[in-house]
Amino acid sequence: MSIALVGATGNIGTRHVEQSPPDGYTLLMAASNNLVINQFLFKNLGFDPLKSFEPVTILVNVPSVIYSAGRVPARSLQEFTAWARSQPGKVNYGSPGSGSTPHLSAEAINRAFNLGMQHVPYKGASQAVAALLAGEVQFYLGGAGVGAAHVKEGKLRALAVSNPTRLQAMPEVPTFAEVGLSAINASNWWAVAAPAGTPRAITARLQTAFCKALGEPDAKARLVQFGNIAICNTPAEMARQLAEEAAYWEKTLPGMGVSID
Repeated sequence: MSIALVGATGNIGTRHVEQSPPDGYTLLMAASNNLVINQFLFKNLGFDPLKSFEPVTILVNVPSVIYSAGRVPARSLQEFTAWARSQPGKVNYGSPGSGSTPHLSAEAINRAFNLGMQHVPYKGASQAVAALLAGEVQFYLGGAGVGAAHVKEGKLRALAVSNPTRLQAMPEVPTFAEVGLSAINASNWWAVAAPAGTPRAITARLQTAFCKALGEPDAKARLVQFGNIAICNTPAEMARQLAEEAAYWEKTLPGMGVSID
């Protein structure tokens, strides 16, 4: 059974699992915000993401794609940055919400290139993409699944993707490294975690079961279709990745001046 507990950038559902018995029956399906970023955005989170959960596995990586509105006269990231700098105070970027990974990664790019773009938060990715299509914003960072069809129709342009290699779903789009953005962490993923104290034997069995399911042909096809990358790392590997990303955001966020409360 799946229970969706939304609110506070995922903190409500995360706290519910954190307080659940460590028996392997209540699990957290978490995005990077829940287990890494929120601890640096909220002053009183109420729990430590790195200590309150037992890692199971990072299921999939969701590479971030830089999109620009089709009406913007730029066909590459280099052309977009030049155009944005020539429009001081007139260029906006959208996000699915303040404090979301797309918001923070887009702001990091904004500052890296000194673009001076203004942030416009929306209620979810669908609203943000609709705003990009309508020309309310000119820049958006999101998964391949939310924009690939619009790119094929010529309504949006894809300027770069955060994956180390080009995506099978968008092979013509250069990687962040190819466009000079290798220092930007735009990692967004979905992972499974259990309450602290869950026996390792249980988390190991869960990891095996989840990864077996992701290896099914239908699951593989869906991942390719939406530009997602299967990870299925071990609990120990997941723990190391969480610690590395936490160190990155702890260093990066103070300079952005972003806080939720």
